[in-house]
Amino acid sequence: MDTDDLTLQFGVLASSCKNEKDYLMNAHELIYEIKKLDEFDLEDMFFGNLPNISLLNKCLQKIELNIAQVKAIPESKRHYEF
Repeated sequence: MDTDDLTLQFGVLASSCKNEKDYLMNAHELIYEIKKLDEFDLEDMFFGNLPNISLLNKCLQKIELNIAQVKAIPESKRHYEF
């Protein structure tokens, strides 16, 4: 699966979020919405390139796991790179 198109979706999302908490909530919502899409809508979302659905779902599960891990870290203990 070409992850650049998926990365782009989350990058665009980041530009519209107020902070990390807002981003994590919206990223989780984006994952939920992507999982509901049929092949036609996925192909549209990924600029005419229908991704391997199985690999897409595995990638989305990994992102969900990463979100859960970040949320488990108290905000005062999170480190950011700029």
